[in-house]
Amino acid sequence: MEHLAIALGLLLLATTTFWFGFGLLKAQHSLAQLREQHAQLRQEAEPITQARIQSLDSLDRIKALSALGSYPSQLMLMAKLADALPNDKSYVSEWNFQQGKLKIAISSPSDISATFLIGAIQQAGPFRDVQALPGNDSKNVTFQMEVVPD
Repeated sequence: MEHLAIALGLLLLATTTFWFGFGLLKAQHSLAQLREQHAQLRQEAEPITQARIQSLDSLDRIKALSALGSYPSQLMLMAKLADALPNDKSYVSEWNFQQGKLKIAISSPSDISATFLIGAIQQAGPFRDVQALPGNDSKNVTFQMEVVPD
């Protein structure tokens, strides 16, 4: 009877060991299959991932370029300044616009009233902090100002 109980106990231990061992082998096999599927899906998704990265880079460039173009067009600025000039054949002889800073030189056949032009320029368009730069010629005056972004 004792031998039978030992044999039955060994059979029970062997059966459970094989049961859990078989389950472990099955789990490892499933894990290997999942890893293969993951690698395959990653390889298939690589072009999409690269396209997304490229799209995000392009979006960043578009945003940077859009930020540069937030100022009114220079043609529109010139038209606004032309409206502010006196009707004595005055004209803009120099134009320098960089990063929202505008520096212009106005020439006229007669003397220029810098004070009058400062007020006229500020009222004419998107200009602020208009200043007349010191100079010796009252017929040629240089102005410096900021352009207000759109």
